[in-house]
Amino acid sequence: KRLFIDEDYDILTAMSGEEGLEVLNENDVAVIISDQMMPGMRGAEFLEKSREITPDSIRMVLSGYAEIDSAIDAINLGGAFRYISKPWNDADIISSVKEAFARYNLQKEHDRLEKLTIQQNEELNSFNSKLEDALDKRTQDLAQTKKYVVAVLHSIAEGIAVIDQNGTIQDCNEAFLAMYGYTFDEVKNMELHTLSVDDETERMISYIKNSQQGDTIKIESIHQRKDGSQFPIEATTVIMHNN
Repeated sequence: KRLFIDEDYDILTAMSGEEGLEVLNENDVAVIISDQMMPGMRGAEFLEKSREITPDSIRMVLSGYAEIDSAIDAINLGGAFRYISKPWNDADIISSVKEAFARYNLQKEHDRLEKLTIQQNEELNSFNSKLEDALDKRTQDLAQTKKYVVAVLHSIAEGIAVIDQNGTIQDCNEAFLAMYGYTFDEVKNMELHTLSVDDETERMISYIKNSQQGDTIKIESIHQRKDGSQFPIEATTVIMHNN
């Protein structure tokens, strides 16, 4: 105690192993220094019991050379961090205590970071689970909306075709197929301008490439059915970018 009086430590003392265990039960202790030769309880036994009370404490044992076997027991059974022989060197024991506190603080920081990592992983897993549920719900909603749109598309009496920016037919309704006399497999990926006998449809497609979302293009043109017969059309194209 005299040795550490000028150091910034709170020092608790005990005159026996039993008294030392009582101190540990009533206080948070970072570093424990025990003599191997004590009345009633050897240092090795005390450190082993102290390990059950405060497993995170850093333990050190003081012992003479003649008690080396007991000191080894203190290291093995009591989990002693360091064995210091008596008579000790003041500078050595002071540096050993400082090292013990550094080890204790490092372990505490490790435990804190480990706990924080576990907490963050749990929060991330919870977030991912909620995100997956939201995406599943969104996917279901989109699928339902698509079914509705397709049903509306095929219920309209006017011919409707969905084309890409190059004028290639991607989808169409039954009225469009009936108008031209083709099957869907025949018009799928067909270039729309091939159904026209003039340049108006091709001009419309060139406008599409430079149009903005929501723009509307109207044309009048002459188109041709599969059987070669021609008929006039009045077409309205609405630009919808599929991002």
